[in-house]
Amino acid sequence: MTWFFIIKQIDLEISQIRLKELEVISGFNISARYDDYKESFRKVATREYATKYINIIKEIKLWLEKEI
Repeated sequence: MTWFFIIKQIDLEISQIRLKELEVISGFNISARYDDYKESFRKVATREYATKYINIIKEIKLWLEKEI
């Protein structure tokens, strides 16, 4: 199930940028679950990368709390 489908089901308006961010964040689950993805993800997941997405996740959480 994609984020786009879920958001349409609850009738939230969302920007394409935010939707893309949600897709990237969802991909973290796959990267952490499978060994072959883990190794390549470790190379990408620098402190700066992690900080960026932690902040985005916080923004999304606040947005959802406001909208729901």
